[in-house]
Amino acid sequence: ENCPADLLITVDAGKLHKAAQQNLLQKINISDYSNSINSKLTDPNNFWLPITYRARVIVYHKDRVVSSDLSTYDDLTNQKWKNKLLVRSSTNSYNQALLSSLIANKNEEYALKWANSVVLNFAREPKGNDRDQVRAIAANVGDIAIVNSYYIGLLKNSSDSLDRLVGETVNVFFPNQGENESGTHVNISGIGLLKKAPNIDNAKLLMEFLVSD
Repeated sequence: ENCPADLLITVDAGKLHKAAQQNLLQKINISDYSNSINSKLTDPNNFWLPITYRARVIVYHKDRVVSSDLSTYDDLTNQKWKNKLLVRSSTNSYNQALLSSLIANKNEEYALKWANSVVLNFAREPKGNDRDQVRAIAANVGDIAIVNSYYIGLLKNSSDSLDRLVGETVNVFFPNQGENESGTHVNISGIGLLKKAPNIDNAKLLMEFLVSD
C-alpha cells in the first residue's frame, strides 16, 4: 500500500503471473505497446509486458561433445549422458518454467518421467547458478548443462579472465528444432505497473520506452 515504486521488473512469466494473482499489479492497455511485441509473449490478462527473451538451452564442451549428439530435451534422459549432465536446483524458477512447458506440450505424466530420468544422468547434485554449471563443465565435472542462453555472453564478456576462459570452453545448442518439435523453451523478463504506483504517467512512458525499438 505504501510502496514508493511504480514498476515491478522481474524474470520469469510465472513470477509476473503470481504478482498479478496477488493483486500487486494494475491492468494496462496492451495495445498501446504491442506493435513492437510478439503477441504470443504478451499477458492475456493485460497485467504485464515482456521486455527480453531468455532461452533455456543446452551448452556442451567443445572438445568432449559434438553437436550432432544433441537433439531434444527428451534426449537428455538417454543413458549416453549418464554422469555428464549438470543443472541447477529444481527450486529455481527457470527449471520450474521449463518443466511447466513440458507439462503444457506433453502432459504431467511425461514431465514426471522425464524429470526422474534426467536425475539419473546428473554428474553431481544440483548446486550453484547457471554460470556455475558452465564452470563445472570447464572443470571436467560434466560435459553438458541446461542453462539460460545469456549466461554464456556474460561469461565471455566477464571482467574475470578465468570466466572468459570458461565461456570459451563451451558451445550453445538450441534443442527441439525438428519439424514436429516444440522448439527451445523461451521465457521472458517483464515489467508490470504496480497497483499503487505514485507516478503512473511516467511509469507508462518508461514501459513504452523499454519495449520500443
